[in-house]
Amino acid sequence: MEYTSNIVLSLLLPYRGKPYINTNEKKTYRWAALLPDNSNEMEEDMLYVCRLSEAMARNRDHQSCHFVCICDRYLSDDEREDAEAMNNLILVEENRSVSWLLNKIQNRFLELDRWEKEMKDVLLSGGGYQDLLDVSERYLKNALFVLDSAYRLLAYSKTYKSSDPFNISLYEKGYHDPANMQKFYKYNHVENYFNAKGITKGNPGEIALLESLSKWCWYDETPLIKGIEVFSDSPSSKESTELFDLLMHYINACFLREQKSIQSSGHEYGHFMRDMIYNGLSDINQIAKCAKQMGFPIVGNFDAYRIIFVDENKVLPGQFVQEISALLPCSKIICKDFEGSILNIYSSNNIDELSKKNIGRILPVVEEHGGMIGVSAPFTRLSGLSHACTQAAIALQYGRRSYCYTPRPDKLSPSIYYYDSIQIYHMLHTCSNGRFDFFRSNPYLNKLNELIEYDCEHESNLADILFWYLYYERRATETGKKLHMHRNTVMYHIQHINDMLNMDFDDYITRMQMMLAYHYVEMSAAKMDNSPVENK
Repeated sequence: MEYTSNIVLSLLLPYRGKPYINTNEKKTYRWAALLPDNSNEMEEDMLYVCRLSEAMARNRDHQSCHFVCICDRYLSDDEREDAEAMNNLILVEENRSVSWLLNKIQNRFLELDRWEKEMKDVLLSGGGYQDLLDVSERYLKNALFVLDSAYRLLAYSKTYKSSDPFNISLYEKGYHDPANMQKFYKYNHVENYFNAKGITKGNPGEIALLESLSKWCWYDETPLIKGIEVFSDSPSSKESTELFDLLMHYINACFLREQKSIQSSGHEYGHFMRDMIYNGLSDINQIAKCAKQMGFPIVGNFDAYRIIFVDENKVLPGQFVQEISALLPCSKIICKDFEGSILNIYSSNNIDELSKKNIGRILPVVEEHGGMIGVSAPFTRLSGLSHACTQAAIALQYGRRSYCYTPRPDKLSPSIYYYDSIQIYHMLHTCSNGRFDFFRSNPYLNKLNELIEYDCEHESNLADILFWYLYYERRATETGKKLHMHRNTVMYHIQHINDMLNMDFDDYITRMQMMLAYHYVEMSAAKMDNSPVENK
């Protein structure tokens, strides 16, 4: 147990304890003892209890030691301001004995020793969060909570309870309800979700009425468990912060033990997936070895989703992961910096149909959180996960733009974007931005621009007619249904376009090149506004 100067100061505050030390510098002591007769026996990590006159005599030659002193003499203003004489002293200005003072400090140290021993015993006996709070509340004397990342109550102190309505709701329901969550959003509590590496202080009047301290337990770059202390009767102090941090040390040890147990049972896959998706794990043998340990198939039927959110301030990643995991029990999901990645493992090669069912299950949850889903192309080897997640991210990047023609008529929602629908735009973008620009002086783009300019001048829609004629493989009846015109009218316009452009649409290469030109126009303009695209 580390005994700190803040523990001593908090203990002596009711007895007019006055510090002449730097309270911002954490000083720890091995024990408290009487001042030895021989100054050569003094040790830096001991706290010495004595009279003020004795401390002042030793202090000049032992600036690395701390003293707690009973005031046995009058101090002039000049002496109080003498830094060399008074530095490192804690002065008790009451008529007390040295033995009383030593006993007071040692009893407090022993009390904290018992507490830490009880917490160690909890861990050694396999106890959990509730056991740690049970042995801690009589020492901290405040309301204590342990919550998971979805803000569900895992453990709480039974004797010391918070009277704050914010916490009473948590007691009653076992989780923070929507009204409480709105307060988190209002004060950007969720915005700081991934930044809270240390202890966070909650000021009264912001989210709750009472002051609080909180700290997350992290695993694999994700905060999963949160400890909270609520101050009912008195404000927090430097000592209370240190003691809360000590409690969180043991809560974190309990948490890590749980995570290692999960990992050893083959259910923990987050680190493995992060290595493949974000950290460049591409070695086939290493992937196969890890996959075997985690129960992943190396070869199978897969696709990947990438989920992003419009407003990250209103998303609880832990809660989102838990909700999606419950809906997709055969899939693997991780969240990193408010970005979800899902590996779907299917039992058959009918991936399109099975993927639609998956999306149908999670779509209400995703949209409730203001999320959007990017869907990769199917793949058959687990080592392709990183590439598939990149595809899903690209689907979101390109799919969120507004195109004239519907890339995927069977989309379930505007919140879903398929890579196979935007792949052509991705390819064209790459072709036009590489070392060789595929569209520089492209004759088919020139022809399309000529047609678009004609439409602008004559208020016609020949460009639309040609696109859907090519899209429906030169079937005039289907084209007419799409454009609400008779097939003979379609063929009349196609003949007019043939004469104007002098192109043979019975030729496959011509049709393919013209469709590429159309998609390039879409990609460049993001929407068709009847203005020609510059042919570089």
